[in-house]
Amino acid sequence: QSFIERVLQGEADIEEATGLAVGTVSIEHDAIRYYKEFLMELLCSNGANVHAVVDCANGAASSLAEEVFVKSGVKVTMMGDKP
Repeated sequence: QSFIERVLQGEADIEEATGLAVGTVSIEHDAIRYYKEFLMELLCSNGANVHAVVDCANGAASSLAEEVFVKSGVKVTMMGDKP
């Protein structure tokens, strides 16, 4: 954190990535489905006796959060799920 603060204040420099250190961009058309499946695995225990209040803070995952919890058997009260 202190390094980031020094960079932001102009007191330190960051080396730019070059060559093999540069990442790649890929398009995964099924990313949302994979993410839902991952979340379902985390929540797969019987949620029938669970009532969760989920604050999505209008984030990117807010469109799928309720579906994942409901399919897991969790009674859910959503907040901040409408960006």
